[in-house]
Amino acid sequence: MAQMNPIAYKALSDQERYRVTDTYLTTHWLDFYDPKQTVVTADLAMMRAEATDPKTACLLRFFQFRNQTFERTKHAQTAKAAVEAMRDVLTFAQANNLPAEEGISWLLLSLVTQEHVSSMDERTRRLQIYEGVVRGLTLLESLPPTALDEYHGGTYFLDHHLMHMGIYLFRIEEYGLALRMFSLGHRTGHPSFSPDNSHFKGYDHFEWNFLNDIGACYQRMNRLTEAAVWYRKAYEFGKYHHTPIQEVVSYGNIGVVLTKQKRPLAALPYLERAAVEIHRLHDNESEFNVAVPLAETYLTLNQPEKAYLMLRRAVVLHDSLKKAQYMPPTDSTLLIPLFAGLGSVYQQRGNLSKALFYSQLSNRLSEQHAQVNDTRLYRIKQEKLEAGAYMAKLDRLESDRKTILRWRNGVVVGLVVALLLTLMYLYRQRQRRRQAEQQLVSFTQEVREKMKPLNQLQPTTEDPHAVHDTLPQVAELIRSVILTDADWDRFRTLFDQVHPTYILRVRQLYPTLTPAEIRLICLTHLALSTKEMANMLGVSADTIVKTRYRIRKKANLPEGSDLAKAFGFV
Repeated sequence: MAQMNPIAYKALSDQERYRVTDTYLTTHWLDFYDPKQTVVTADLAMMRAEATDPKTACLLRFFQFRNQTFERTKHAQTAKAAVEAMRDVLTFAQANNLPAEEGISWLLLSLVTQEHVSSMDERTRRLQIYEGVVRGLTLLESLPPTALDEYHGGTYFLDHHLMHMGIYLFRIEEYGLALRMFSLGHRTGHPSFSPDNSHFKGYDHFEWNFLNDIGACYQRMNRLTEAAVWYRKAYEFGKYHHTPIQEVVSYGNIGVVLTKQKRPLAALPYLERAAVEIHRLHDNESEFNVAVPLAETYLTLNQPEKAYLMLRRAVVLHDSLKKAQYMPPTDSTLLIPLFAGLGSVYQQRGNLSKALFYSQLSNRLSEQHAQVNDTRLYRIKQEKLEAGAYMAKLDRLESDRKTILRWRNGVVVGLVVALLLTLMYLYRQRQRRRQAEQQLVSFTQEVREKMKPLNQLQPTTEDPHAVHDTLPQVAELIRSVILTDADWDRFRTLFDQVHPTYILRVRQLYPTLTPAEIRLICLTHLALSTKEMANMLGVSADTIVKTRYRIRKKANLPEGSDLAKAFGFV
């Protein structure tokens, strides 16, 4: 057997990886029990390491439990750890918002709790099973049937869990919940998704049981018309799929319903055929289930000898089933109609002592059953109330957890959004500052370009005629070089963008500085010469020197210090 390629497995999409994993686990299920098959163990470890999507990861966790951990629930030393391992799978499904996986996990948790062999008391066990069943069933019922297609066969084996827990509910007389469980199995089951029918627990096996058990629930709920409909469906299904025992059992169940509907003549052919066929197929449990209603029908039709033979056969079958542990050792309720029937037979024969004995025995068992049943019903009612309160508390805690999670996620999203907005704002501010710096450089360059003609035309002192000739031109150029209010506004805007709040901080630190002095401080950041500043401001170079002196004086700066460096810290 070749080992799986980790690179190819990792390259699959999440959906493809899930299908490949499910197929692999189903195909090689039995190989994991063989210690010589080291390849499958290596493949399982690789898949668990590479399966990053929650759905496939949960599938692998579920397989790990069912294939390698489930059996530990049958041993006292390992049962508790096995149940905790199943709870870990359930927690993983909840944390990753996988409702189908969570629902099945609840059912399997109930199943392993039922088989828990440690010191757990029965009351706690019943409460935990009830909670798991209700939660799992409610979750799975909320999903569309097609959403459960992939969970029937292979690792999850939904058919089995639904049927197993449905039978448990039926035995503790929770017929409403059992009906929901069997109905869900019937609605979602399909031969394309359930295990291969070559398996003894393939689709045919589960579907017939779901149909027949739905009929049994309706029968116990005394909804006999509906029970007959579902028994008929089970009979037709068994007949179509050529499963003789299933066909004849459902056929006999139709007769049982007719008996309860007080239609003995209509019920007789169904019950007689079922008794003969089941006896031939050696199914003691099914034969017992049909023998008692057939005996009651014979008595109703005044055929006591035939009834006596069936009742004696039913007693023998009951004893064999009890020895084979098909029935609980203390369960005597099934003997009540047997003893009542024998009492009626002996009464018709005239043997009053035996008639009285069996009648009293039947009545005593009926009274005991009524007392036990009343106690059981009261206990179940109390446990349901406690379970309901406990589940409501868990729901509140879960709701609070989800609310906190939503708030946390909201805060995280808010912080992320705020961070992104801040980064965007800072980026845009940085872009604006760069643009302002470029424009400020351009502004300075423009001023210097304007000054070039002025510098070229300034007269020398050796030629007085030249001075006289150039004075008008110099005056005109000086006027063009001096910055206007609009120029200063533009300069101030650009300077504030490059150095935000700089002017405001200078004013706060040195309140005695005049606007003209602050303007000169700003110009020092442009690396202009004294002559260039004088031309821009329309003053003499000497005025610039004196202004610098006053600024140093007010700021307590040393003589000759560079104003740009001195005010750079601001």
